[in-house]
Amino acid sequence: MSGAPATFLLVAGEASGDRIGARLIEQLAARVPGARFVGMGGPLMCAAGLEPLFDANEIAVMGFVDVVPRVRRILEVLDGIATWAVENRPAAAVLIDIPDFNLRLALPLQERGIPVAYYVAPMAWAWRPGRARTLRQRVDKLLCIYPFEEAWFRSRAVPATFVGNPLLEEPALANGADRAACREALGLAPADEVVALLPGSRHGEVDRLLPTLLDAAERLAARRGGIRFVLPIASSLERSFIEGHLAGRPVRPILCDAAAVAVGAADAAAVCSGTATLETALLGTPMVVVYRSSPANWMLVKLLVDLDHASIVNILAGREVVPELLQDALTADALADRLASLLDDGEARRAMREAFAALRAELGGGGASVRAAEEVLDLAAPRLRHTSAGV
Repeated sequence: MSGAPATFLLVAGEASGDRIGARLIEQLAARVPGARFVGMGGPLMCAAGLEPLFDANEIAVMGFVDVVPRVRRILEVLDGIATWAVENRPAAAVLIDIPDFNLRLALPLQERGIPVAYYVAPMAWAWRPGRARTLRQRVDKLLCIYPFEEAWFRSRAVPATFVGNPLLEEPALANGADRAACREALGLAPADEVVALLPGSRHGEVDRLLPTLLDAAERLAARRGGIRFVLPIASSLERSFIEGHLAGRPVRPILCDAAAVAVGAADAAAVCSGTATLETALLGTPMVVVYRSSPANWMLVKLLVDLDHASIVNILAGREVVPELLQDALTADALADRLASLLDDGEARRAMREAFAALRAELGGGGASVRAAEEVLDLAAPRLRHTSAGV
C-alpha cells in the first residue's frame, strides 16, 4: 500500500527567489515523481507546479518604513503558512531568501519537527551577524550561493553547504549574452547606442528609482542623438504600474519581460542594487549601480551594515569594480554623467568586463539547483521513507 504523495513546502518572496524556487521544483519533481509543492512564490514557481497558499507580492516590501503599514497582513501570511505546515507535515520546508520573513517562519517549523532547508544565505557576514546564531538554532541545512559563505557559516556552527550560484543555470548568464540576438529580439539595430534601465523588482524600489532613471535618460537623449533605452519589467510587477511612470515622458523605453535580453542588448546599464547587479556582470554589460531608500531606512543601514560597498559585485571583488550612486548621491545629472562616461571610455569598459570575467570564474559552474535538490532530498529522506511505506 502506497502512502500519500510526498509534499514539500517552498517559500519565496521576490522575483529572484521565484526563479530559484522554480528551478528547484523542477529538479525535485524529476527525482520524486508525483510530489506536491505547496507554499508561496511568484508566477514562475506556480508555472513549475507550486500550489500557492499566498502570492509573494503580499510581502514584497523592503525596509522598516515600508513594512509598518503591512505588518498585520505579513503576520497573517506567516501564520497561514505555518498553520498549513503543522497540519500537513511536509517532508521538508525550503525557505528561499527573504530572511526577515523566513527566519521567523523557520521557528514554528523547527519546533514542530519539520526539516528546514534555507536556500540563499542571509548576508550575516555583512550585517546582523547574530543571524548566524538564529540559523544554527532554526535551520537544518543552509544552502549558500557564494563560495566564501560555507566556511564563514561553518566556523559559527551553522550546517552550511555551497551549492553553486543559481544564476549560472540560466543559459544567457551561463554562456554570456548574444548581443546581436538580443538586439534583434528587441528590434534594435547593431549600430544603435543602447542603455538598459533596471529600477528593481519591488513597487517601492521602482517608485523611488525609476523617476530619476528616466530623468537621466532624458538628459542622455538630449546629449546623444539616437540613443535608445530598454526597460525590463520584473515578474513581480504589473506592466500598467511601469507604464504609469512613463506617462507623459518624452523618452519612451522599449519594454520587455526578459532582463537578460535587455541587459544583453545594452552598451551600458543603470541597475538597482541587488541580484540584478550580479546578473548584469555575468552578462558582461558595464553598469552603474543605483539605490535609494527612505531616510529612516538609510540611517538604519548606515548604522548596521559593515561594508564599504553596496553592490554584490563590488563586495565579492573587494574593491569598486562598478560605480555606485546611492541615496543623495543619486541624481539625474550624476547618473547621466556616469553612463555617458561608460559609453565613451573604452578602457573603463574593458577593465570592468575583465573584472566581470574574474567574478564568473570565482562563482564556478552551474548545477546549483541539482545540488540544492540533492541536499533537500537528503534532509527529507526519513520522511520520504515514512511516506512511501504508507505509514
